[in-house]
Amino acid sequence: MPISTFNVKLMNEFQERFDYDLIILHYGTNVLNYGSYNYDWYERSMTRVVNHLKACFPGVTVLVISTADKATKYDLEMKTDSAVIPLTMAQRKYAVQSKAGYFNLFEAMGGDGSMTKWVEEEVPALATKDYTHFNYKGAQKVAGLLYQQIQTGYTQYKEMRKNRKTVPNQAAVDSVSSKTTPSNVQ
Repeated sequence: MPISTFNVKLMNEFQERFDYDLIILHYGTNVLNYGSYNYDWYERSMTRVVNHLKACFPGVTVLVISTADKATKYDLEMKTDSAVIPLTMAQRKYAVQSKAGYFNLFEAMGGDGSMTKWVEEEVPALATKDYTHFNYKGAQKVAGLLYQQIQTGYTQYKEMRKNRKTVPNQAAVDSVSSKTTPSNVQ
């Protein structure tokens, strides 16, 4: 949230000097442990943050990356934290409201139970035993997933332009967001 206090004039000067193309925001995991499934407050705050960044860096694309999967112990078994899906939905909503791009990292990882798999089943392991953070190999895989999604979106964009079809004003780029529904919440 401190990003929303950036001095607009100063950031405009940075933009003029450095000509940024893309701002990537990847937040959320730290708010999962507040004991709530209602992220309206977070959605409102982050919408203000994105809109403030757009004022600070005019013309720069903002990409919101959702929280990754995070596992929590339920009845002696590590499972996707029940707050992950409501949080990803709030992140997608604020991305759409602020006309930012969106990448659903939770789904890209494999969705429900993916962090447990990344820790326990993948060889080599892709995440640490805290069931929250990626290790070096996991971070490389996430970078590859993001790069692949950006390349796929760019290819689709070029094809649409080539065919002279109108490019939709779609704020969210999320290949599998339709699978993320409230019914997945425990």
